[in-house]
Amino acid sequence: MHELIENGALRGLLHEARLRPRSGRLEILDVGSGTGKWAIWAAAAYNDAEVTTIDLLPITGVELQMYPNLHPKSPVDFTERSWADLRVDSFDLVRLPLLCGCVPDWPALLRTAFRYLSPGVGQIEMVEFDYTPRSAPKPLPIQSLVFVQWWEYLKEASNRAGLPMEYREDTERLLEDAGFVDISRKKIRCPYVGHPDDKHDLDTADWLANAVRSFEEDDQRRVLDEDMNAFVALSMSHFTTQFGWSEQVVKRLCYDVLQTTRPQTTCPREYPLYHYMYIWTARKPMN
Repeated sequence: MHELIENGALRGLLHEARLRPRSGRLEILDVGSGTGKWAIWAAAAYNDAEVTTIDLLPITGVELQMYPNLHPKSPVDFTERSWADLRVDSFDLVRLPLLCGCVPDWPALLRTAFRYLSPGVGQIEMVEFDYTPRSAPKPLPIQSLVFVQWWEYLKEASNRAGLPMEYREDTERLLEDAGFVDISRKKIRCPYVGHPDDKHDLDTADWLANAVRSFEEDDQRRVLDEDMNAFVALSMSHFTTQFGWSEQVVKRLCYDVLQTTRPQTTCPREYPLYHYMYIWTARKPMN
């Protein structure tokens, strides 16, 4: 997903926020950093900045000595009101990437992020993916109804778990209520099949395909591994714990969903499936 955000949605940029540090050295915080890929890119791009990450699990497989300005902190539960030993009023950018499904209380999270931003210049950047399946210009083809069914199942299961996967349509109000100003939203269409006359559309489709599909090399053929795709990753825990389904049932459903995204089969160019990605930026005003 990081590649989809940077290369597809942001056209090669690391972020949408226009950073204006209060001091001479940028302070960046990546919340829920996962593998740390974006933070590593930021540490390499801004070698005069301090890049901090927080998450429950540590960043692995990275030679941290290569990035002396990268400071991973774990375990840190970013849903708590205080984040480790970080200083409040200190960060120029607090990034919240793809946290739908991880946050039980969005107003509380945004209030916490607000506290850690530098007054006057500190900015929040939220990146969220709306998994609602859409199709244009026609309604969803009947072959894609399994995708709609999967999404309804996922919304119900994640709500039961107290970690809703659904994108918050009231994000602007949430940011305002937390105290942010200069709020802006960027809405990016992410298709599974790009338009042949639109290079950016094609590139975004390629990055989305890479994000949701996984392949294994088998001799000279590329063989789809139905056990390893984004739909399985999003669904397995929720469907087995909330619905009591077996792993085999979940994998079968997710494989059927994956098939609906494949070009020239159930996702032809006449009505390609797509999602929306949203990038929100906002600033913390002076006290």
